[in-house]
Amino acid sequence: MANNSLPHRIALALLDLAREEGRVADYQDALSKISADFEEEPRFKEILGSYQIPFDELYALVERVYGNTDLVHLVPFLKYLITKRAIGRFEEICEDFYRESDKELGIYEGVVYSVSALGKKEKETLESAFAKLLGKKVRLRNRVEPSMLGGVRVFIDGKVYDGSLSSKIERMRETLLKTAKTGGYDL
Repeated sequence: MANNSLPHRIALALLDLAREEGRVADYQDALSKISADFEEEPRFKEILGSYQIPFDELYALVERVYGNTDLVHLVPFLKYLITKRAIGRFEEICEDFYRESDKELGIYEGVVYSVSALGKKEKETLESAFAKLLGKKVRLRNRVEPSMLGGVRVFIDGKVYDGSLSSKIERMRETLLKTAKTGGYDL
């Protein structure tokens, strides 16, 4: 079934505009920077979604912060999100935009599971390693999985790369059992 959610439709509309401008990768970078801004200053995102501040003041704020870009559709896109009260769904919109634009740009999208959130440098190191392994650019999203003992588990293009501590322990257990059964030593 096709995804017909509001965030997905907005993401596809922005992708069409980015294609028209011939700057899909630049829009990915811009959205990533805005996401980082929201993460660094969550209050900024709250302000942009405020029902208490008039639209014209919110538009002026967006112009001041992001108006110096040469991406024609970026500021109007942000103003649209403000008007539609969709700024709170910015991350969903970005995820859909990245997913669709990654296909177009030939970028593998994957998920890395870890016990705690990975730092930017750690994530970039993993992306670089998998890019070398797969011969294509890789973008990883980090999902925290507290039930893991340690290490990481990466899913890319339908494949699992398991470097988790629990899988290493399981492999060690299987090796020990196999060795014990073949007479290597008694347990």
